[in-house]
Amino acid sequence: TKAYASPLLFATLTSLLNHGTMMITGAPGIGKTTGAEFAGHFFTSVPINDILEAELIGNPQLKTEDVVATLDTVQMVHDGKKVVIPTKFLKSPVKIWDEINRTPPDMLSAAMRLVDTGKAIYQGELLVSPPGVLFATANYTDQGTFELTPPFLDRFDVAVMVTSPPQ
Repeated sequence: TKAYASPLLFATLTSLLNHGTMMITGAPGIGKTTGAEFAGHFFTSVPINDILEAELIGNPQLKTEDVVATLDTVQMVHDGKKVVIPTKFLKSPVKIWDEINRTPPDMLSAAMRLVDTGKAIYQGELLVSPPGVLFATANYTDQGTFELTPPFLDRFDVAVMVTSPPQ
């Protein structure tokens, strides 16, 4: 006689973990990303606009510089110093990687450490992400998606399939 929204229940539990990770799969347009955005906001108090600014959208052109960090070219030119600037995604305590299965396998293998430990290496520098939660969403497989390998999927604490409510 009672029903529970398993995506929200598991998002709540995942948000309570230090570097909690959750994979959310399902059809396009049923609220996977929106649910993750609002769960991240409500359970961490990170402003929704900060979460949206840090969000990644998987695509074949995604580069390490989009996910982890870039070099400060101004510092390099003016001072000859190599200064690493972490991305908003890396610095955010709420990370959302939307449509992660549209990200090429070589980029996913580079992201395994981030998903697993909250750490990344860029230009030989170890970067540590703040404690928080990572939500990854994936639409069903189609011609524009890549296979998510078992070693990559094993890094997630929980996976939930979101379905449409009965009509």
